Amino acid sequence: PPRSTLFPYTTLFRSVFSCEKEYLQNNKEKINPDNQRILSLSASMPEKNNSTRIALALEEKNVKMTWEDGDQLQLLFLQGEVKVKQIVTVKNISADRQKADFDIILPENLNEGVFNLYGVYGGGGLSDADPAFAVLPASTGSAGTLESVEGRKDVMMIFSYKEINTQDIKVNVTFRHLGSLFCIILKNMSGSNIENLGEVRLTAETDGWAYNNGEGGALYNVINEQFMSSETAGDYISLKSPENTLLSGDSISFWAWYPLLPDVNWPELSLVINNNEGSVIVGSDNSKPERTEPA
Repeated sequence: PPRSTLFPYTTLFRSVFSCEKEYLQNNKEKINPDNQRILSLSASMPEKNNSTRIALALEEKNVKMTWEDGDQLQLLFLQGEVKVKQIVTVKNISADRQKADFDIILPENLNEGVFNLYGVYGGGGLSDADPAFAVLPASTGSAGTLESVEGRKDVMMIFSYKEINTQDIKVNVTFRHLGSLFCIILKNMSGSNIENLGEVRLTAETDGWAYNNGEGGALYNVINEQFMSSETAGDYISLKSPENTLLSGDSISFWAWYPLLPDVNWPELSLVINNNEGSVIVGSDNSKPERTEPA
């Protein structure tokens, strides 16, 4: 069978998912005719590092992210035992799509005083049953292409800001990513085509580092900043093939987003290519060394 080499860009574009700042600035709190407290917020993207924007576009070795019409944030207002979920849709987007405006109505059952605010973009948003939990996207490895990752809104970001005063709301928040965008580039160096191409896997002999590698839909506590059921983490992550055949001499890119467990060292990783039935076609003859982060 053809042999495959594990390319050095196995986790290409990892650096685009560092934490970046979103600036939400209070323009004016006002009372509308229905006596609702409305907060006009402006969310701006950093000019020099554009890694927290929401539409994905590949530009050479970088992933450019921009606000899209209809983008939504899911918010949790927390005040004592009171938890209120709210979904807000972008109101205005600047011409360069680096800045977006939102109108946020403060919940009626939010008393005057201080409260905590948590925001989530992407994935399954905040749970309806308990908005303290963000729902991670299911089956992230089945995306295949960058366009599919974007369309599924697999990329997930959160922010938190504590002790906001209802009378003086002016906050700067920092979005941070709950995971990383992965790209594996595979080139067929053999003289024959690879048929029935199903997936590639980054695999190790060690369990506990690959979170949400099954059906997904796991939960993240935005208040305690903890992944739930992290003991179920496995020993591989998989990326679905966007094509069924890889011609001799051609290359193909596999894309997926995965959540990353904190304080977990990544073990030595090998690459395995499976067919659509789950059987191994070929494995890499080299590996990526152990590291403290998937970079």
